[in-house]
Amino acid sequence: MEDNLRLSSAAEAYFVALDHDLALHTLTIDVALRADYMAFVAKQALDGKSYKDSDPVVLARTDPGPITTELRKHSQQFMEMFLARSVDNFRAVLRRKPEILTNSQPSISVETLLSFSSKEEIVHYIIERRVNSLAYQGFKELQDWCTARGIPIVLPTGEQRREMPEIIATRNIIVHNRGLVDEKYLNASAGASFKLGECRRLEPRDFFDVSTLLSASCKRTLPQLANSTCQS
Repeated sequence: MEDNLRLSSAAEAYFVALDHDLALHTLTIDVALRADYMAFVAKQALDGKSYKDSDPVVLARTDPGPITTELRKHSQQFMEMFLARSVDNFRAVLRRKPEILTNSQPSISVETLLSFSSKEEIVHYIIERRVNSLAYQGFKELQDWCTARGIPIVLPTGEQRREMPEIIATRNIIVHNRGLVDEKYLNASAGASFKLGECRRLEPRDFFDVSTLLSASCKRTLPQLANSTCQS
């Protein structure tokens, strides 16, 4: 029963966070498109011009307005924010298994220890620090650590197994290197088309593709998370 509750809690936390990110992403784009469309229609009416009946999406493709144009100028930063959040949301699933720390020996200063008000806060801090450290090293290190503790991160297809290290590496350079390709990214991303020091450009579909892959993995990892027995 307890395991089932933990599974439900982990699943709910992950997918609720993802739903909020998707909603905000869609809302931002929708507001920009509709604002430009309303301005366009108003201008045509004031100028006494006729225009073909269209919609905000078609207008954005054929004659984008100033708000849509401005949003596109910042599309890289926009996509970086959502992609990094998506990966961090996936990593947060591990916090639902505090027993993952059994037989480990994390170092924590007395000063830091005394700053927490509960055992749960301490566990959260230690897991978060460890996951951050491993994820920064690369996906393989994080996956091996989780597998050794009975929580294998499951990737259904060979293509997804190739994509996941690049996704984690992309998140790391967004957070730690302003999105610029570094040696760790190149080592983790077999066949990457980006060069050292170059910006890892993101396309509009990247956020949705990453969310789809992480969701598929999360659905398969969560049962392992609920039923695993921590190993030394």
